[in-house]
Amino acid sequence: MVHVYANLLGTWTDLSTDSNAVIGNHHQRPDVWWNNGAEMWNPNSMTQENTLYQQPYVMVSYHDVIYRVFPSQIQVVEK
Repeated sequence: MVHVYANLLGTWTDLSTDSNAVIGNHHQRPDVWWNNGAEMWNPNSMTQENTLYQQPYVMVSYHDVIYRVFPSQIQVVEK
């Protein structure tokens, strides 16, 4: 089974344990997101330099809070 973890405000959280958690632009369950290619937002061209708005990220919704997570703060574990 695939478990998708995200570092949410300094705490590594198993998103797979919450049936309401969704990830990515298509708001998929974490395991579905991973099995469908783990889409993240990444700019094709920078419209502004030196801004966080132009960095790649993954949107995570967990316990009714939406997080913008840098891809290196996502880990996938198969148990």
